[in-house]
Amino acid sequence: MLAKNSPLHYVSYAQIPQLHVGGYYDQEDLNGPQLMYRHMEKKDRDNYNHIVLGPWNHGQWARGKGDSLGKISFGSSTSYWFQALQKNDSISGSKGSETETLKKPIVFKPDQINGKLISHGLQKAP
Repeated sequence: MLAKNSPLHYVSYAQIPQLHVGGYYDQEDLNGPQLMYRHMEKKDRDNYNHIVLGPWNHGQWARGKGDSLGKISFGSSTSYWFQALQKNDSISGSKGSETETLKKPIVFKPDQINGKLISHGLQKAP
């Protein structure tokens, strides 16, 4: 029954800018943002379909610093990183504001050496 109600059956392409946000530790819907992004990307002629993935639980990107999850420290404020990215004009669809920033999926990836967090990087998916 749940699959019948999936938005995948009702939405085929982005008519306005869309930003799908997913968390690696999302206890509510781990794969939903990726599935919807992939589904809509097939027909995205206007570069309206975007996705950002990061080390968050459900909605953590929108509240607090996002610098940890329980005892796991990310070494930086990942929520603030996302919120700064979200303010980018290229998401809003303003004419002439399209940048390279969101043309490919954006993935927050902590950089580590010998298990020690040294910085965080912004990695674009291939």
